Amino acid sequence: MRILTTEIAYFLLIVTVNGVRRKHVHHPIDDHLSYALVKKMVEQLEDQAELPFDDDSLYSITTTSSAPQVTTLPEYIDSDITLRLYPSGIEYALEQIMLAIRHDAMRHRPHTIRTSYHGMDININSIQIVDFLVPKLEVERLSETKFRFFTHGGGMRYLGLYSTVYKTKREGQFEAILDDIRVQLDVDFSDEDEHITVIEKKCIARIEEVLVQLIPPMPTQIVNLLREKIEHRFYEKVCTASIPYITKLANMIRSLAFIEDISARESGSLPPCTIEHDRVAARLDSRGVKLSFKRTIPRQKRATSPNSIVEADTSISEMASVSVTEEYINEILYDLTESGSVLFHLHEIPKIQEILRTRCGNEHCLGSYADLKGAMDGSGHLDSTVVSPIRVEIFANHARLQLSLNTVLSYENRAAHHRIPYLRFGTVITMRLMELNISASDGAYYRWTARYEITALKVHSVHTDFEELKGVAGRLEEHINLHRVEIEELLTTHLNGELPLRLNPLVRLQPDFAIFGHHRVIIPLNFKLGKELLPTFHVLHATSVH
Repeated sequence: MRILTTEIAYFLLIVTVNGVRRKHVHHPIDDHLSYALVKKMVEQLEDQAELPFDDDSLYSITTTSSAPQVTTLPEYIDSDITLRLYPSGIEYALEQIMLAIRHDAMRHRPHTIRTSYHGMDININSIQIVDFLVPKLEVERLSETKFRFFTHGGGMRYLGLYSTVYKTKREGQFEAILDDIRVQLDVDFSDEDEHITVIEKKCIARIEEVLVQLIPPMPTQIVNLLREKIEHRFYEKVCTASIPYITKLANMIRSLAFIEDISARESGSLPPCTIEHDRVAARLDSRGVKLSFKRTIPRQKRATSPNSIVEADTSISEMASVSVTEEYINEILYDLTESGSVLFHLHEIPKIQEILRTRCGNEHCLGSYADLKGAMDGSGHLDSTVVSPIRVEIFANHARLQLSLNTVLSYENRAAHHRIPYLRFGTVITMRLMELNISASDGAYYRWTARYEITALKVHSVHTDFEELKGVAGRLEEHINLHRVEIEELLTTHLNGELPLRLNPLVRLQPDFAIFGHHRVIIPLNFKLGKELLPTFHVLHATSVH
């Protein structure tokens, strides 16, 4: 089951229009352009380019400014998971789309342009796109499902050869500069059988200025004819290729991420199940994009805190953030506890393994307190099982976690030749989570780590059948509390794990430390998009124009 529905495509496609399209002033230009004028315009075009034309370096660029933008978001939450993409993240994502299009264009040659004028055959061949300054791509949301994509700025430079045939053959050099790429595409998204369909409503594609230079020069009429052919080709090919490209992009985006049902994990090679979610809200404004999701089939019993809560002001300077509510976390933890999958093998921690030794040369092992003659040294196991749902409470600057455990200490017995339980006890631990960090793991996985502070520790239901352990059992809570600092260090080091998030490995998240809010946790993050993630844009190397 997929977590993300059609609207997750908004993650990269929605953007707020933050500025006004720049005004373009038309200047009268003679049809016969001098070579010096063309050269000057090319130099200006290259000087305006803020991005290098080496394609490998283009994908490592991060859109940051000297003064990072800080977004403050006071609002209501009525969802389990809220995904936000801030203006800097939107700008980066759309820029990567345009850079990917540039990457495709620079590696393909447009086909020959063929035309005629009063019996003269004119061919422009061996065309190469030698410069491509990407335009700015922006998106407006017109309605619930309708969007307008538009570009402005940027430009391209063509080089090639021309030949004319009229009684005699004439050959020369061809050069064209396309300045200010203006594309407007209105589309309608619809979701049909887990596939997004994109319907074109309107397409406009034009170049504000097309400057053509032929060396040796040709008559003005031929230059104008070539200019018209270039403009027509641009319109035809861009509008034809845009809908398939956006369709591929939208369907790719919807499968970028899933949330795994960790309570249903089974051994083997079968893929894990995922938890289905519904989009319950979408917002687009000057603060960016907000998508809110709820679990499709929630548990009957939720946590005590309501979901419709006022969100305090939170300053975020990263590209995006994910907000998860307290009750959703508790619901996942409830599922995990009910599945019986929460089991701590504490003896696998080296320090605890040393403490469980029955023979040691110092006073830092159990053998220094009790003479366990029948137990095999080094065979001690300390296994803890969660006996009631793990519960988290999230406050303004920290979170509180409560664990109820049943623990069994066992050893291999020399006489019985099997494992025997030597001590049983219950524990209720209340901890304060002071820090929560998310980091990338192997492949498409992410891990969480935390720093803990024990605020309360109670031991109950202590039982042993061995006289040698009666003294230890009677003072067990005292012994444990004496080593609270060491236990906190062990918890910080070893109590961590993988998030149930499964992400396309071509999308790499760079999370910052989590922010504890009012009954929720926010994870600010930046992200990188791999160059192979985006589909190929088939346009500038299409069939020839006659």
